[in-house]
Amino acid sequence: MKTLSEQLGFGPDVRVAILHADDVGMCHAQNLGFFEVIEAGIVTSGSAMVPCSWLPEVAAYARHRPGIDLGVHLVLNSEFSGYRWAPVSGAERVPTLVDADGYFWPSTSETLARANPDEVRVELKAQVDRAQASGIDVTHLDAHMGTAMMFELLPIYVELGREYRLPVFLPRPTPELLEEVGHPEIVGELPKILEELDSSRVLMVDHAELRSLSFEAEGVEEHYRRVIGELRVGVTHFLIHPARSDEELEAITPDSWQQRDAERRTFARPEVASWFRDAGVELIGYRRLRDLIRS
Repeated sequence: MKTLSEQLGFGPDVRVAILHADDVGMCHAQNLGFFEVIEAGIVTSGSAMVPCSWLPEVAAYARHRPGIDLGVHLVLNSEFSGYRWAPVSGAERVPTLVDADGYFWPSTSETLARANPDEVRVELKAQVDRAQASGIDVTHLDAHMGTAMMFELLPIYVELGREYRLPVFLPRPTPELLEEVGHPEIVGELPKILEELDSSRVLMVDHAELRSLSFEAEGVEEHYRRVIGELRVGVTHFLIHPARSDEELEAITPDSWQQRDAERRTFARPEVASWFRDAGVELIGYRRLRDLIRS
């Protein structure tokens, strides 16, 4: 079987990166950060949170930028205490997905413990449909806080990609990755899981850099320079959260606004392209994977 790199037209020993901005549409500051880094030409892809208040601004931008690589950041959680969002399909249609106030559960564990899979499917389809109806040419699907791609909901996530003929962000599972995302108990089932995913012809990226927001803002440049220099052969998904800091962002994300702003400032610098170029890394977006699926 050909590797994903080979299916995309690269050689088997090439290092490829998708530089992906999460949380687009969450708030105005997050949108401004995304617009800035995508215009700089370094970040290749992003995904929008459809239930959030600032989706219309993102949709307007996408309509005026045909060809932009923008997916749907499938939402099943509302994690901030002072800023919440609710299901697109309406809380009355998906009662197991919401708390007593009608908002999504704050944590992944709360969602997985309570969510009815049929209601998950209804809500996630509603989010994709709304994104498309708003004029976004959806290039891919990924999962806010990873919830929709947890193993309990993975069949729904994969089937949604198949239904809309879209790639889904899914790193090839390894024991190390399962430990990182808090599912060490599944390591023993890994061969069976991989066999099922490969037989269903899901396009899985080879590696994922998921440490965004987990280190101090002052260390952003050093971290990414090191990661790029050490990148392994295959396709790597880089998850980042660029935003332009303001009082609202500080109030919404008191624990991460500095890191978000530092990622914006870093990836808006044109010279960052040389970090990838000097390391021999090819940059692509998810549109390339969508084209592969639809061909």
